[in-house]
Amino acid sequence: MAKYYKGFDRLSGGSILEGMRMLTGDPVFRMVQDDAFGGYRCHLVQWKKASGKKDDFGRREMGTTSYPMHSQHNFTKAQIFKLMKKMKRADACLGAGTYGKDLGKQNNDGLVPGHAYSILNVREPNNKGWFQKADRKKMIQLRNPWATSEWTGAFSDDDKASWESHKRIAKKLNIKADMDDGVFWMPYKDFVKKFRNIDLVDRTTGFRDIAYQQNESLGCYGPLLGCITGLFWFTLCGAQGSGCHATCFGHKGRDDVVDRAIESFKSTDALTESEV
Repeated sequence: MAKYYKGFDRLSGGSILEGMRMLTGDPVFRMVQDDAFGGYRCHLVQWKKASGKKDDFGRREMGTTSYPMHSQHNFTKAQIFKLMKKMKRADACLGAGTYGKDLGKQNNDGLVPGHAYSILNVREPNNKGWFQKADRKKMIQLRNPWATSEWTGAFSDDDKASWESHKRIAKKLNIKADMDDGVFWMPYKDFVKKFRNIDLVDRTTGFRDIAYQQNESLGCYGPLLGCITGLFWFTLCGAQGSGCHATCFGHKGRDDVVDRAIESFKSTDALTESEV
C-alpha cells in the first residue's frame, strides 16, 4: 500500500478497503453505523480514478476508493451479524474500524481508536447441553495488526470469570492460555458499540485457494493432522473449501452479493435488536 501511494504518510488508519480492493480486484462493501437509523447503511465501494495532479513533493495523485453518501441498503444490527456469518462461510475477507481518531495509543478498554482490525471468525456457540434450553452468545474474533493491544472487556483473554461461567463456549471456541498476540474474542453487543464500520470483500475463490493447513496451535502434531485432513477433504468430500469443490464450483465475486443476502433475510424479518 505504501509503495502504491508512494509514501507511508499517505496512508490512513481505520480502513482496509484499498488494500482488499488492490489485492483481490473483487467487489468491496462498507457497512457504516448510522445512529439515526439505529443500524448499518451498506455501500458498494467504487474506484475513483486519479486526476494526475502532483503534491508538494512531486508525487502524482493515485487512484483511491470512495463510496456514495446515500445508502445502497440498510441492515439491522442482528442482520449484520447474520451477514458476517454467511460471508465468512463463503471465505470472504472482513475487517472493522473503531470509532475515534488513531493517535497511536489504546483506550482503557484495550482498543485503539480509529484503527483497523481483521475479523477472523464469527460464531454463535451454545453454552448449554443438547437437552437444555439454548444459551447462545454472538461472538466476534478480531486481530489487531500490531499483534498487541487487545480488548480487555467481557470475554477478553484476561476475563477468566466469563470463560469459567461459559465453559462450553470456551471449549467450542478453542480458547487457549492468555497470549498477547493481538487476537481476541468479544461479544457482538460490545462490538457494535466500539466499531463504527465493517469492510467486506466478496472474494473470488477457486482451485488456487487450495492450501495446506499447518494447525500451528497443535504443536508438532499440527502438520501431520494437516496432511491427513487435507487428503481426506480434497479426495473424498465435496464440501465447500475442499479440493473438489474449489475445482468444480469456484465462486466469482459479485456486485450483487448484498442484494442476494437481502433476499435471504426477507424470511427472517422477525429478527430484532434484542437478539444482538
